[in-house]
Amino acid sequence: MTKWLFESEISDLKIIFRDTGPILMAFGALTGFPALASLFYREFTGALVFLFTGALYIGLGFFFSAMVSEEKTGSAKHAQLSIALVWLIAVFLGGVPFLRIHPPLDALFESAAGFTTTGFTLMEDALEVEKGILLWRSLQPFMGGVFFVTSVLALSKSFDANSDRGLKERMETISLKVLKLYGLFLVAGFLLFLLSGTTVFEALGYSLSSISTGGFSVNGSLGALGLNNSRAVIVSLLLTVLGSMNILLIFKVLEGDLNEVLKNAEILGGILLVAAGTLAAAFAKGDFFIELYHFFAALTTSGFMIVDTPALAGSEGFYKAFLTAIMLIGGSIYSTAGGLKIYRVVVLVKSLYWRMLALLPDKTTVARKIHNIEDFLLSDENLIRVYSFAGFFILAFTASGLVVSAYGYPVLDAFFESASALSNVGLTTGIVSPAMPQPLKLLFIFDMLLGRLEVLGLMVLIFYITGKMKVVTIGR
Repeated sequence: MTKWLFESEISDLKIIFRDTGPILMAFGALTGFPALASLFYREFTGALVFLFTGALYIGLGFFFSAMVSEEKTGSAKHAQLSIALVWLIAVFLGGVPFLRIHPPLDALFESAAGFTTTGFTLMEDALEVEKGILLWRSLQPFMGGVFFVTSVLALSKSFDANSDRGLKERMETISLKVLKLYGLFLVAGFLLFLLSGTTVFEALGYSLSSISTGGFSVNGSLGALGLNNSRAVIVSLLLTVLGSMNILLIFKVLEGDLNEVLKNAEILGGILLVAAGTLAAAFAKGDFFIELYHFFAALTTSGFMIVDTPALAGSEGFYKAFLTAIMLIGGSIYSTAGGLKIYRVVVLVKSLYWRMLALLPDKTTVARKIHNIEDFLLSDENLIRVYSFAGFFILAFTASGLVVSAYGYPVLDAFFESASALSNVGLTTGIVSPAMPQPLKLLFIFDMLLGRLEVLGLMVLIFYITGKMKVVTIGR
C-alpha cells in the first residue's frame, strides 16, 4: 500500500493555511456586490450563485483561520506559499459563477484571466451576459490587483518598518492604505466616466477594469464605447497609467515630494519607452492615435482594444513585434501591471553599462546605484535575482510561444499571444477564443498565473508541494 505523506512539519502547513483564511473571507464578502447587482437586474438565479460562491470563500477561509491553531509567526517562505495558495484557491472558486455561461475549463480560464488582471475573455458577446456576471468579471481584476500590490509590499518589507510582524498583520495594515488610494482612484474614475457619457453600470465596470489594468469590457468591447466617445478613451487611459505606476511613487507625490518624479529610474525609463512608442506608432501603417492607444494598453498591461480582433490580427508585423516587446516589459513594480517591469529592465540595461566600464583598461570603479523611491546600491546578489527572474521569464515566454505555434498558428501571433498571457495584458490577435484547443487554454491559465505570481512565486509552491512529498511504502 502506498501513501503520499508530507515530510514538512505540520506547523509549517498550519501557518501557510492559517494566513490564507482572512484573505479568502475578504474575497467572499466582495461577492456580495455582484449578488446585489444580480438582484437589482432581477437575475435571481445569478444572485443565488454568487451567494453560494461567497459562502465557499468564507467557509473555507473560516475553516483555515478558526480550525487551524498556530501562534507561531511565519517566515518569508511561509508568506510566499500562503500568497501563491490564495491565488490558486481564488481562481478556482472564482470560476463558479462562470459555470452558468461556460463549460468548466472555460470558466476556470475566465476566472484566471480576471484575478490575474489579464483581461482575456472567452465571452463572445458581453451584451448578452447577465449584469451580475459582468460586474464579477470586472471586480475580479480589482480584487486581484489590490491583493497583488498588497502582497508584494508585504513580502518586500519596504512599506512597513515593523518587519517582525507576520504576513497576516502586515497585510492588514498595508491593504488598508492600498485600498484607500485605489478606492479614491476608483471613485474619481467612476465620476469621470459618467461625465464622459457612459451609463452608471459602464462607469463602474470600466473604472474597476481600468485602475486594475484588467482591461475587461462590460459592453462588448472598449471600441464599441471608445470610438464614439473619445472622452471615455482618455479616462480609461488615465486610469490605466495610474494603475501601472509604482504605488510608493504615488504616495511620495501625494506627500508633496515632486522631485521623486524627476529622478525616479522607472519614470525616466517609462519616458524613453513612451518616446519609442510614439515613434513606432507614427511609422505604423494604421491610425496614429489607435496605434498609440494600443501601445499604452501594452505598456500598462491593461489590454484594452479599440479595434476589433481581426483588425489587430491584421496589423503589420513590425508593430505587432514591437507591441510584443513592450508587453514583455510591462509597467512598474508595486503596481497592478504585469511583465518584467520597467525597474528590472533599467537594472539590466545599467548592469550592461557597468560591465562595459569594468572592461575598460583603467577599470573605472562605478557605484552600482539606482534610484527608485530611494537610492539602492545593487550587490551581486541583487543583480543575480534580476538576471534569474528575467531568464525564467524569457524562457517561459519562448516555450509558450513555441507550443502555441506548434498548433499551426502564425509564429508572430503565437508569441504575441504568449507575451500577452505571461505579462497579464489581454491583447489578442484572435487565438484566444472559445474554439481555442483545450491544451492551449490550460497553457494560458498556467502562463497567466506564472506571470502574476512573477514566475518564482508559483514555482516555489510547485517545488514545495512536489519536494515535500515522498512515496512511503507500508507493507507489501
